[in-house]
Amino acid sequence: MPIYEYECKGCCNCFEYLALSPNEPAPECPECHCQDVEKLMSAGCIRAAGIAKGSGGFSESACKPSG
Repeated sequence: MPIYEYECKGCCNCFEYLALSPNEPAPECPECHCQDVEKLMSAGCIRAAGIAKGSGGFSESACKPSG
């Protein structure tokens, strides 16, 4: 059973989720209960780590890099 990392597009919370099946739908955010979450491709929260996506900087979302 893999553990996936997600980031909430509503409150920018990064969290892990243990998937019982590979076809399981995305979970809701445990902080704000928003269902608009994005599965992260790498370890750690991309925006919290301060890593830009592509040459245009951070991706468009409600989440802003800290700092």
